[in-house]
Amino acid sequence: MSYFAEVGLGTAFAPYRALEARYRLLPGIFRAQSLLPRAIEAEAGLVLAVLGEAGVLPRIAREEIVLAVAAACGEPYWVALEWHVLRGLGVAESELERFTAGRHTGIAAPRESALIDFALKLACRPDCVGKADIDSLRGYGWEDPEILEAAVTTALARALCLLAGGTGVQPDGEPKPIPARPPYFPAEGPVVGEEPPGPYLVLPPGRPPALDYFQETFGLVPNLIAAQAGRTDLLDAQTGLIKAVLVPGDILSRLQKECIFIAVAAANLSTYCVAAHCQILRGLGVPPADADQIAVNHRLAPLSEADKGLLDFTLALLRRPRGTGAGEIARLRDLGFSPAQILEAVAMTALTTFFNTLSLALGEAPDFPPPRVFRPQEVHRFPLAARPVIEAGMPRPADPDAELVARVQTGETDAFEELVRRHTRRIYRTLVGVLGDADEARDAMQETFLKAYQNIGGFQGRSKFITWLISIATHAGIERLRERRPAESLDETGEDRLLTVQARTWRDNPEEAYSRGEIRAIVERGVMRLPTPYRLAVMLRDIEQLSNEEAAAALNLSVPGFKARVFRGRCLLRETLAPHFTRREKGAGR
Repeated sequence: MSYFAEVGLGTAFAPYRALEARYRLLPGIFRAQSLLPRAIEAEAGLVLAVLGEAGVLPRIAREEIVLAVAAACGEPYWVALEWHVLRGLGVAESELERFTAGRHTGIAAPRESALIDFALKLACRPDCVGKADIDSLRGYGWEDPEILEAAVTTALARALCLLAGGTGVQPDGEPKPIPARPPYFPAEGPVVGEEPPGPYLVLPPGRPPALDYFQETFGLVPNLIAAQAGRTDLLDAQTGLIKAVLVPGDILSRLQKECIFIAVAAANLSTYCVAAHCQILRGLGVPPADADQIAVNHRLAPLSEADKGLLDFTLALLRRPRGTGAGEIARLRDLGFSPAQILEAVAMTALTTFFNTLSLALGEAPDFPPPRVFRPQEVHRFPLAARPVIEAGMPRPADPDAELVARVQTGETDAFEELVRRHTRRIYRTLVGVLGDADEARDAMQETFLKAYQNIGGFQGRSKFITWLISIATHAGIERLRERRPAESLDETGEDRLLTVQARTWRDNPEEAYSRGEIRAIVERGVMRLPTPYRLAVMLRDIEQLSNEEAAAALNLSVPGFKARVFRGRCLLRETLAPHFTRREKGAGR
């Protein structure tokens, strides 16, 4: 069973025969992708190259890496299949039970345990892998070609787990026990900017034909590819995957695929891959700023709502492969995507994750200047999630909605109704401030709560729930502003800037002249009179209390640009309010 209908490719389909010979059965993960025969062929080629009889690591060592990674990712399909494979290679059932529970240190020698630990760290926290990890493996006697093979095997395991989750395929045989929580939680990783520059591995040179393909197709041989030139088998398989999944544009367009690649690579914190594919997007006619925005927060990029929904899906799949199910696929179909297109998006997410993982393991220098070095708090990693900046060691703010959110995420719809009751007035006030129209604000409020309910499974608690909700409301309001006819500009004007120099000094404390209720009404009217770009900036920063980073992201501005807009908006507001809060000097006008 899977989310996608199977088409009959027949037993004569060469990849099926090769896979059946290897696994002693035809794995359902490949039948589930029968709408994309060329992807099956490329994936089979990669599996056979990485996990076949050839290689510098023993086959059992490579299969154990896949089993350990699948267990750590909580992927039942690959745990069951690798269990089947390792039992066929003579590994005892009791050893496999301890292995999937994360207790490999008790059954493997320290040298082998170090390699598994490296694979688990690379799979669970690839952004924390650095030169020190490679040096540690060398200290155990592992040579660089062996470390490369372990890295490629780990990258393949991550990709296969995404394919299994994204297709919804069930184990071919009896499911095996998986721990309720992943057994591996890495300690501290390297601090960005302090990690020694790569490459981390010294590998044998070579000049396989695959290098010519990259030179002809992309205009250069990427460093990540050139580093593996001594392993023609691995490089040919990776090239086949790129040719079959990334390059063709007959199902998803090439532009859609590149957007998936950049969004997923940024979420995986692969600066190398983001830099390379931002350059490819520029070659496809996408401005550099737009490519960068897709990486940071695709919801603010100039994409269609359908394409934004496609990226929402791929990022949700990346975060929780088994949690992204038939409902998300149905939403994509409502947006106009066919089953083959959705399946290709799953394959693209897996392909991207493979190369992201490998790039972080090898530490190769980017082929082009990167738009930025990606840190966890700077990337819009999952659909509609807020992106607060929280420095290491800073306490996270308590969220009074956390318990209700957790209940909603487990399926209690009544808890969401309570969240709506709590926050209706504030969301309505926010949308009135954005749109300046009460009726439109009510419609946008309904849209906001609907989107929040649909995407609450992706809310990670990195900010308070209300901050996340305000971010959704702001996006909904801004989209409505952009759809207005005639279009309402969200940019600054020279006239607005000139007004900022005319603000007068307030002589009195406003509280001495007006009651709080009167002050509030006057200030609200003043805010509503501001030009749209300044109204949005002042409202988000001063009324809704978003951080500069959150508000800047909502308005698609740099933080310095947003701060400048807030300053000008405040000056304009002071000018508007000055007649209420100033008094003439004694003797003036006599």
